[in-house]
Amino acid sequence: MKKPISIFCFPTHCTKDITPGVDFARIIQPMKELQKDPRFKVTIFDNTLPPEQLAKFDWREIAQEYDILYINYLTLAWDFAMIGMLFRKYGKKIVFDIDDLIWEVSEDNSSYSTYAKGSEGRAVVTDIINEVDYVTVTNQFLKNALISYTKKTSDKVMVFPNRINLDLYNWHEQPPKKSTIRIGYFGSSSHFNDLASEGFSNGMFKLMNEYPNVEFVTIGAMLGSFKKKFGSRYINDFGHQDLYTWVEIMKQKVAEVDIFVSPLVMSVYNQCKSSIKFIEMGSTGRPGVWADIRQYQEVVEHGKNGFLAKTSDEWYSSLKKLVDSKSLRE
Repeated sequence: MKKPISIFCFPTHCTKDITPGVDFARIIQPMKELQKDPRFKVTIFDNTLPPEQLAKFDWREIAQEYDILYINYLTLAWDFAMIGMLFRKYGKKIVFDIDDLIWEVSEDNSSYSTYAKGSEGRAVVTDIINEVDYVTVTNQFLKNALISYTKKTSDKVMVFPNRINLDLYNWHEQPPKKSTIRIGYFGSSSHFNDLASEGFSNGMFKLMNEYPNVEFVTIGAMLGSFKKKFGSRYINDFGHQDLYTWVEIMKQKVAEVDIFVSPLVMSVYNQCKSSIKFIEMGSTGRPGVWADIRQYQEVVEHGKNGFLAKTSDEWYSSLKKLVDSKSLRE
């Protein structure tokens, strides 16, 4: 029997207490699936090990034992230099995952200072990408854009789409019977400008002015303009940095939502994102209105498995259809 290909996976943002969503989606979850394939021997680094076991961890042994190192993006130059040197010494391959176009990060994003033009973070990530053997990304648009910012050629960048584990995202409870209709957004504070965009906010304002039974909840971002105008009809809350905790919190929050929304301002940075929100929210079996932008255009058939919107009139009319039709919401 042919010797299995051995892969050591290192989710770079995990701590003992926190597994970020990006590490789970891009490293942990897909590599757990690969562990089921006998052609591969896959080990995922465990940050929850007790200190005495972590102290025995030796990258020299890892570099000798494994064929491939699989990591996601990091900005620690010396850490990568040490690890990379060992894998190069033993003739092993390094694969690097990145899920955002950091060279076009918007100024409202919390990571802007890390990746802004001229920053050390941008330089380190660019150098690492140029050094590794292969890069994995979430979609073709990001692949094409990344090639233009680095020395990587098309054959060295692989599209590795986002997926979710439906056993974990077990969100099939129907909203409770109530007189109100709740529209929900689930994301992070880095999407504040998307939520505050003229097209989306004006469409929502018009809808909520017309329908006093419509509520709007945002998880991860606070919109002062909505709170000021609609008071208790606007609810905001926060999720959690740890993916497993976040999923448990969301089970309760999602169960109260009738319609999902995901606005995105048109930009190169946003176009490089994946359709993960559609996949996550779509797993509930409830409808949504999505930004009329590349990643949602690829998965949403307007009027069939969701609605696409760009202008305030489009946001308003699509949401109105769902508010008016109980059958469309079920």
